Amino acid sequence: MGDAFGTDTPLVVAVETDPEVAGWEELRVDVETTLPVDAADRHLEVFDTIWWLANLPRAQGKLFFTLAFV
Repeated sequence: MGDAFGTDTPLVVAVETDPEVAGWEELRVDVETTLPVDAADRHLEVFDTIWWLANLPRAQGKLFFTLAFV
């Protein structure tokens, strides 16, 4: 994440559950950024390309990265 957003960018990790679906959980990582939307999207694309796509299978559909504008 540091290569795409810098090492000082806060990451907020949360476990999401759905009370209507037994055992449903996912891990969400919010990338807190003050970048404009277009720039943040480009940085997230860089992250996807250099790390996330290669590691996606390991996440087994349980890990998601989102942008949080602060």
